[in-house]
Amino acid sequence: MKKAIIFDFDNTIVMSIKYWKRVIEKETPKKYKVKENPEFAVKRHGYSNIDTAKLFLEMHKNVSTNYEEIVEFWYEYMLDKYLNNIKFVVGSKEFLQTLKQKGYKLILATATGKRLLDKALKIFNLQNMFDRVICEEEVGKSKKEPDIYFKIFKEFNVKPSECLYFEDSLIAITTANKLGVDCVAMINNLNKNNLNKFNSLCVKIAKRYSNKLIKELNL
Repeated sequence: MKKAIIFDFDNTIVMSIKYWKRVIEKETPKKYKVKENPEFAVKRHGYSNIDTAKLFLEMHKNVSTNYEEIVEFWYEYMLDKYLNNIKFVVGSKEFLQTLKQKGYKLILATATGKRLLDKALKIFNLQNMFDRVICEEEVGKSKKEPDIYFKIFKEFNVKPSECLYFEDSLIAITTANKLGVDCVAMINNLNKNNLNKFNSLCVKIAKRYSNKLIKELNL
């Protein structure tokens, strides 16, 4: 029986990942007058925001700034997008409300920094939805490491088998799956090339949320 339902935020609850991709991989090189770097675009996956900014500086040694300034640039860019452009994944808010009414513990586990996430949750009126919000910066490790999941198990006194995890990142799903957590992959245009891998790791693959999905997952 599931007791705790874990959600990622970007491209799992709201459709925002294309804006993160744009600001990190295109707007940041443009701002600092360096060429876009395909190697950086690949290597950054699974990194926290702070570690991604540090990686950018490590791979662009001629850029004269610090990682804090880069993270602040991302904060301003993404705050504008959350306010004006980003929408819910279809059915996600209603899905969360239904699970909350059913008595499940809802946990948000995300790479988005706390300052930006707090703003985003208010924008989408989700600030009271979750029993716990955990950012990678709080744990000090990205979701490709098991630390954030161990923290959830301990705080909520649940076994991995008592958790269900909605996520769009293959790296995060791979780690959670190894720990024994059932995962639901949220598919979109940016991760659909990993469909075969998701099929082997997840109990379900979905593009949107619905009452039908709740029944299929026996929630």
